[in-house]
Amino acid sequence: MNAQLFDSLVVRRILGVGIVAVSLLALISLLAKSETISAASSTIQTIVGGVLPSASKVTLPCEVSSIRAGDPVFLHSIAEAEGSTYRQVGYVLSHSTDDREVKLHLEGIDASAGMTLVAHQQEGSLDEVVATMLPASKREQIRRSLAMFVEREGEIVVAQIQPLIERSLAEAVPIIERSLQESLRANRSELEQIASDLNKSVIDERWRPLAKEEIIPIVRRHAEATATDIGEELWQRASLWRFGWRAAYDGLPLPKRDYVRQEWQRFVDEEAMQVIEDHSDEIVTAVRGTISDLMANQRVRETIGQSLMEVWRHPEAKAVLEKIVRESVIENEELETHLQSVWQSDEARTRLAVISSRMEPVIRKIGDNLFGTREEGIDPGFARVLRSQILGKDRRWIVITTAPTHSTASKIVQAESFEPFPVLRTAQDSRASLDSQ
Repeated sequence: MNAQLFDSLVVRRILGVGIVAVSLLALISLLAKSETISAASSTIQTIVGGVLPSASKVTLPCEVSSIRAGDPVFLHSIAEAEGSTYRQVGYVLSHSTDDREVKLHLEGIDASAGMTLVAHQQEGSLDEVVATMLPASKREQIRRSLAMFVEREGEIVVAQIQPLIERSLAEAVPIIERSLQESLRANRSELEQIASDLNKSVIDERWRPLAKEEIIPIVRRHAEATATDIGEELWQRASLWRFGWRAAYDGLPLPKRDYVRQEWQRFVDEEAMQVIEDHSDEIVTAVRGTISDLMANQRVRETIGQSLMEVWRHPEAKAVLEKIVRESVIENEELETHLQSVWQSDEARTRLAVISSRMEPVIRKIGDNLFGTREEGIDPGFARVLRSQILGKDRRWIVITTAPTHSTASKIVQAESFEPFPVLRTAQDSRASLDSQ
């Protein structure tokens, strides 16, 4: 009984569809004989054509070699209600590098109109990842979050971490100094050879003329008066009689002949050092002014930079400097042991736990901005990076950036700057945008 009922329903549905189809064909044939109805038919076709975009194939000249078959084509439009949006309107059918032509499949775009199409390509570099995940608006959000954190919690963080840094540096600097001296002694012959090689190009050609024309005038301007005062005081304190008879005595053929040296050492310790200490404030002022003027001098700064670059370009100098840094800092076991004793201590764990509890909310907020949330889903920028870097997708695409015009021929050009892969708006996105307004 059920089988018969099922067969009866199927037959009835098939007959119903057939009757509707025959009736539509007869109605269209009848309407075609009437001009009024023919106009209505044309109107219906126009409406249907608007709902279902017409597809066309177009061949365009192209000198961009990176385009491949299957690359998507997007139409970029800007509207007040939705802002900047992208809509896929086609894809690449084929690319002939010999004929420099690209064949496209387009939907809803007048292929005969003049269009400007821009070909984009991602190389997978770190700069592209940063540009995709950190556009200007997102960088500004992160900057504001960090600024608010520093304003609210900065003093607490500094108070917790400053003792650890001070203790690290208090022992680390002497350790590095000892290791540096040992490394310099071990590589002394190589350094002397490098100095000999660079003496003419760096010292003779750059620094000797610079010293005469720029450095000495600056030093004289700041230190000449102080040096003159110190010299006059030293001359007044120096005893020609004491030096004279000792020099005469040392000239005699006697066993002990170092009285001049002894007198000079006494004069330095008891007289000269006292004079220098009395003028210490003037010396500090002169040194500070000299250094300030030297650093403000454009020629001095350029010479320092050029000299450093020349030393760095020297193959032996670069290798020796890297070796010294590695021995003194990177592979310094004593330094590593000291830093571990500071930063892995119970005190450090307690202090870092306080800092972590203060920083966790802002770090989570930055992470949500970069990667997305469970409620709102993966961030579009992060999703594009995953597709590009992990899956190798969305590496090439074409964007129609100029509205079609009949004044110029359509062409495909290479993008002048990097832009992330377009984000396509869905109906749900549009509805959410309207609801937010």
